[in-house]
Amino acid sequence: MIVPKTFQHPLFFATDTVDIKTLQPFPMIMKHVPFYYDMTNEEKPWQQKERALPAVFQLWEEEKRELAPLFAKRQAKQAKDGIIRGEAIFYARYIGRTNAQ
Repeated sequence: MIVPKTFQHPLFFATDTVDIKTLQPFPMIMKHVPFYYDMTNEEKPWQQKERALPAVFQLWEEEKRELAPLFAKRQAKQAKDGIIRGEAIFYARYIGRTNAQ
């Protein structure tokens, strides 16, 4: 999949393409492809805020649980990918809340 220029930031995408091996359901695809729904416009989960926002919060809680032991052991390098995913989830939460209103 080609990453649109507006989403090409080295923090989230090292190249201008992303490999999607297996398309996963909402919200799990967000763990593997940040901003997937914003880039593709295939689905707009934020239009069903009763379903979308709790799912994104759940995804964040899972990420937080995975990051906690890495932070406790000060393993910053191992936590880097999780931190980036967490930032993408934060933006998705913000955008979801903004667009749902």
